[in-house]
Amino acid sequence: MESINVKVVDHEIPTIDKEDISPAVNLLVNHSPSSEVTSVNPAEDDSGIEPTARIQKSHPMENIIVEVDQGMTTRKKDRVDYRKMVGLLGETCFISKVEPKDVKTALLDEYWITAMQEELIQFDKNNVWELVPRPSGCNVIGTKWIFKNKLDESANVTRNKARLVA
Repeated sequence: MESINVKVVDHEIPTIDKEDISPAVNLLVNHSPSSEVTSVNPAEDDSGIEPTARIQKSHPMENIIVEVDQGMTTRKKDRVDYRKMVGLLGETCFISKVEPKDVKTALLDEYWITAMQEELIQFDKNNVWELVPRPSGCNVIGTKWIFKNKLDESANVTRNKARLVA
């Protein structure tokens, strides 16, 4: 089966009226690199070729509403001090903002102790471990606590997560 690519152009090429062209604007015409550059007034050009670029009209200073030195103004938004909001949230939430590196420092913070208890409760609830006596002559698999702060989109601490990994 053969295929063919077809390009359909549905729009018309815009034309520029002679009134849109300012008489002060001159077009430079250079047909070949070795020929001399000539200046042509668009109003006097009778070559029949319409310019392809849109030429902007000049705007007199008395028609400009805003001060030029003022710059562009956009819609104003209410100023919100997010640093104060984060401070308020940090005081009211029951989370720790510091991630401990080891169990000794985690046991000094009540919020990390709560996170560790939640992890152990999940192990008990899911029947992950079964306590057995230590076998002789075998190595015991060691465990390690991993402590992470869970953040939201604004990088605020939302939860303390403690995981016990083998």
